Amino acid sequence: MKTMRAHVFQGVGRSSIERLPIPAPGPGEALVQVTLTTICGTDLHIVRGEYPVKPGLIIGHERRRRHRGTRWRCHRLRGR
Repeated sequence: MKTMRAHVFQGVGRSSIERLPIPAPGPGEALVQVTLTTICGTDLHIVRGEYPVKPGLIIGHERRRRHRGTRWRCHRLRGR
């Protein structure tokens, strides 16, 4: 099974880098390879407990990525 590294929110003041299975794209979805990611202000608010989310959320959404494949009927990708 192929895996990816993910920055996972564990609870207020806690996060970790974990290996998770690479998800398969569903119909109308695209699979992209993230080559670099950073955190933003929202991620900091999440870790500080100022923006409530459930533990297990993957944080770090400022990404540099490569398109790796699509399922049928996926015609347009948003973003860069």
